[in-house]
Amino acid sequence: MGTLNRHVFKELIVSVTFWFLVLTAVVMSFVIMQLFRNLASQGLLFVLAQSPMMLGYVCPHTLAIAAALAVTMVMGRIAADREIDAMRTSGIPQSRILDPVLLAALLVAGGAALLHLQVTPAAYRHKKRLEREAVLAVLKRPPPGEQTIGLGRQYLLRYRGVVDGNVLQNPFIVEINVQKRAARAYYIATTARVDMGDPEVPKLILQKCSYGTMRSTDDEGVVREEEGTIGELTKSLDGLVPSEGEASDDLDGLRLWQLWDFAHVTSHPQRKRDAVTRFHGRVAGTIAPFALVLLAAGIGMTVQRSSRLVGLGATLPSLMVYYGMQQLGTSLSETGTLAPYLGPYLASAVMAISALGVIYFRCRR
Repeated sequence: MGTLNRHVFKELIVSVTFWFLVLTAVVMSFVIMQLFRNLASQGLLFVLAQSPMMLGYVCPHTLAIAAALAVTMVMGRIAADREIDAMRTSGIPQSRILDPVLLAALLVAGGAALLHLQVTPAAYRHKKRLEREAVLAVLKRPPPGEQTIGLGRQYLLRYRGVVDGNVLQNPFIVEINVQKRAARAYYIATTARVDMGDPEVPKLILQKCSYGTMRSTDDEGVVREEEGTIGELTKSLDGLVPSEGEASDDLDGLRLWQLWDFAHVTSHPQRKRDAVTRFHGRVAGTIAPFALVLLAAGIGMTVQRSSRLVGLGATLPSLMVYYGMQQLGTSLSETGTLAPYLGPYLASAVMAISALGVIYFRCRR
């Protein structure tokens, strides 16, 4: 690698690192604010102690965006300063300027592989443990006063006050069908006592309870099936608190090899498709940033501007296409329109073809 390429590679690494840190800090500040809003009863120190593992969700996206932005601006500056034209005049092939870009793309792909294959699954498992601790803390010591609290995604609890530490006044509970995003049942009582005898399955002992069950249909919407009243009802909050161990079918928390094993063991067709889609999605997540960096280099060489604003504007279309194709490919695989081993690579294929076209066009000029 010549002197110019070493200089370009150093500038690329510094720029990618700078933008990665800036974007991660900005996004994490919003994540911490959202966590504190949802877990305000736990205190700021609890939220700050749990937030670092949320980096597993944030970093894969900020790394891809930072790499595309940095490479576009660096290559735009080089083209604007006529350094590429100087290489061509000196008889050096223009393709040689891509050597540091290829090396930087390999490093970005390596970082993406570490995040997608190791950090993100660990962050998801940590998120489940965080949800467990938050739910248990709320049930053990319900916040005083009138409250509306979401207990996971399955239950919504509202009450007007707390007496004797764990007795809720005028509670109203809605059980939600997560898959159909509709109410499944409701319970209204004069009081409810929280029973934490079994931490894995918390219970609410409802007094003078009115209840109703519902079902969801495609044509009629939500239909009430049964209504009634009872003097005392013990409502188990099943599935509310995830267990400490990893669930065998919790695909987002499984490691790559565990996903592969699960896909070959399960007999459920949809679960098998979901597992295979996630497996290839993580592999594609390590490949797509490589192609995205090459496309950003071609765009920067074509734009020939060193302005940060111009670099950002030139990067946005490729990022929008990247994330759009990523979501489209995953959705097509999950619904069965595309094979689960094809859909996740749609974004990588589009980025790679676009990068080759843009770079070929620039080098032929």
